[in-house]
Order: sequence, then structure tokens, then C-alpha cells
Amino acid sequence: MSPTHCKFSPFAKNPKAMVVASKSKATSKKATLSSSSMMSLLRAVPQSRPSMPSKRQAGKSSLPSFSSIVKKVGARPSKRAAFPSLVFSPALPCSSLELPHSMISRCKVKYSPSTLLRQYLHRFGRQIEIPTVYDDLTRFDGAIPYDDPRGRETLWLTVMYPHELRHSLYAQLIRIYTQLKIGTDTSSLHQHLCVDRIDFGDFGNSRPFRIRITNLYNDNSDYFYVKQADASRIYGLELEHILSPNRINYLVNGNTLIEEHIAGVPGNVFQDEYLPQPELNRVRIAKEFTKFNERCFIRLLGDMRSVNYVVDITPDFEEVQYRVRPIDFDQQSYEARGRVYLAYHFDSNRDVTRLAFKELNRRTIDQYVEEERSQMARRAKVENARLKALLGIMSRDLIAPDVHVQRLARDLEKYHRFSAFRDCQTMGELTAMHISEMLRV
Repeated sequence: MSPTHCKFSPFAKNPKAMVVASKSKATSKKATLSSSSMMSLLRAVPQSRPSMPSKRQAGKSSLPSFSSIVKKVGARPSKRAAFPSLVFSPALPCSSLELPHSMISRCKVKYSPSTLLRQYLHRFGRQIEIPTVYDDLTRFDGAIPYDDPRGRETLWLTVMYPHELRHSLYAQLIRIYTQLKIGTDTSSLHQHLCVDRIDFGDFGNSRPFRIRITNLYNDNSDYFYVKQADASRIYGLELEHILSPNRINYLVNGNTLIEEHIAGVPGNVFQDEYLPQPELNRVRIAKEFTKFNERCFIRLLGDMRSVNYVVDITPDFEEVQYRVRPIDFDQQSYEARGRVYLAYHFDSNRDVTRLAFKELNRRTIDQYVEEERSQMARRAKVENARLKALLGIMSRDLIAPDVHVQRLARDLEKYHRFSAFRDCQTMGELTAMHISEMLRV
């Protein structure tokens, strides 16, 4: 089946016209870093965010309901076009078909969680009293590059701490791990646990620390991540928990965000090492990537390059099951262009995109897309009150520049052919209306 006969996503009408962004690759330095170099790494870690404009809160004494968000003024078309296209519309000039050198060229601005968001997190057991250790973790005095078990270079640095800080910091990290896994701080349950290694990721927006916890009885290890609390990431984690088939475990306190490790094969490793294998079930991979692409677009999760998701491989009684799971939620409802929310647009996903076009015909892709929308709609109805509360708070929060809101509103208006998108003032309102239109909830 030729790719021209496939509709892989809501934006793709002519897959042959797709021009993917050029691939960029960061490299790590194979040398031990000095203390002065460590300080230069940490100067880029922002400690605060611009204050939220008061006009976002003016005249809003209570949370807007989900239905009130989507009932905006605007002429509703009687019928959406069968295959609406935003990126490849014949009406757009030829220059609009060309992607820039980089789809995301600037670092994302961080936004601290608002008071209303923290109240929501407390209500659903996400905001609890755990040690706020992120700032302490940045006080390391040495680091060496971390190589994976196969000896390959990575972007992680294994960091070391001074003796006077190490004992108290490690004890706090073990307490956090116990809270994350058990839900209570019981010293008798973690006396046999130790902090085996701490890795620092000098990349991306969250600049995470990866903590390795080891059981001294059986040498079994587990991981969790300590990141800066960012409103966009928290909204992304919550929407993933509510709308996707995956459950997310995380905790927040102050400027510290704790995330449970999501197991799976990194997307770039899967495409390089697993995709060429002849025994791979290529149709199931194509199906899962199609559903993953649809989930990201419906809830507006961007930047799904191959390094930002994992593939969970589960042997079944006859076949092997696959599930694609995002692991980076920084770009939740932030970027201005609609194409950023489509995983197939990224150059690093080129191989699996071609696989989907090759293995699936148009009717099959439409079937998988409708299956995913139906399943997400059912989850939205089950978690109706929680989803309303989250989107209501999100609609009042500042999580993206105004220029991003205006640009994305125009893109979504063209896609849905629904003029009410132009009246949205925040990314939260755009997200709520888009989810409502896609899932009919």
C-alpha cells in the first residue's frame, strides 16, 4: 500500500508532502569535571518564574465548569470535513509545507504551580510533606560521565557530594522513596535500602536527578527522579494519568517534583536495535505508534521525539504486546504550532512512521484512531469530576506565552473549523475545548 493512500493522523492528508525536521544530537564530554565546571552547569538552573499577571485571575471567583469552557461564542459548522488538514492544506502557501530547521528551537519557560493547582494536588494525594531536596542535590562537588552497561556514552553525569551533606541527603532520598512506593514514612521498612548512585541530567528543561535505590538483602535496584516542579509537567502527568491507559505515580512539595521510573525500551534504542529484527511484529508496532500519536494530539502533549518515550514490551500467550508511553511531559500545552503535538513529524521517528505507512492501510488507521478516541472518551467520563477540576484550574493558569496561545488557537480553528477557538485566552482553555471536540465529552 502506498503512503499516499494512508491517513496517519488528523493533520496528515498527504504523507508524501511531509518534510521532517533535521535530526540534532547532543554529545557528552568524556572527562571528569572540576568543581568550577559544576558551578557553571548549575547557573543555568532557573530558580523562579515570571509572576502570573493578575488579569488572568480578575473576575473569576470560582472554577469554571468544563461545559462552560467549551461553550464559547462562535459559529459551529454543521459538519466537520471528513479529512481536515492543517499542515498540508492545498489552500496554504508552499512555504508553509516546509518545516524549520528545528521544530522546538528555544528552551521552555518554567512556571511554578499555582495555589489552585497545589490545592488540587493535595486533594488527590499528590501534594504531601516530603523533603524538598532539589536544591540540595545541586550542591554536588564532582562528577564523572556515566556510561550505560554496554559501555556507551550517555548524557548523564554521576555526581558526588561532600561528606557533611551526603549522610543527611541520602537519608532524605530514602524517605522520599518510601513515601512514593508505600505512601508512609516508616523507618522500619527502609533500613535495608541505600542510595547506590545519583546521576544528573544536564539537558532538557527539567535538569533531572536520577536516584538509584538498592536493596541490601538481594541487590535489587529501583529508580526515581527528582526534578524542578513545573506547572506544565504536572498538568501533563495528570492528563496522562486520567486519559491514557497508563497510571502515573508522582509527588510534589515546594519546588521538588518526584517521579516514579517508567520502565521500557527508549524509543531511539527500540528503533535502532529492535525495529530491524525479522521476528518483530511490525503490524502491532505500527498500530501502537498510531494510537500513541493520536493520544498525544488529543491532549496536546508535544515534543515526542524518540528519546522522550519508551516502548513497553510484554510477552503474551501467543504474541508480544507493545505499548508506547511518554516519559517527558514538559511540553504539555506549551508550543505554538499544531504540528509539534504530532509524534510522526519528528525526524527521529522517521523509521517507525514509514513502518506505519507501509503496514497499515487507510481504513485500518482510521479504525485504530477511532478506537483510541473511544477509549479516551470512556476514561474521561469515568474521571469526569477530576478532569473538570483539572481543566478548570488549567484554564486560569499561565503556562504559555500569549503569542503561543494565539498561534495555536488559529491552527486548531483551521483544523476543527470552529471559530470559538479564537476566543480562548489561555492554553488551558484551548486544551479543554480541543479535548471536548475530539472526544465529544
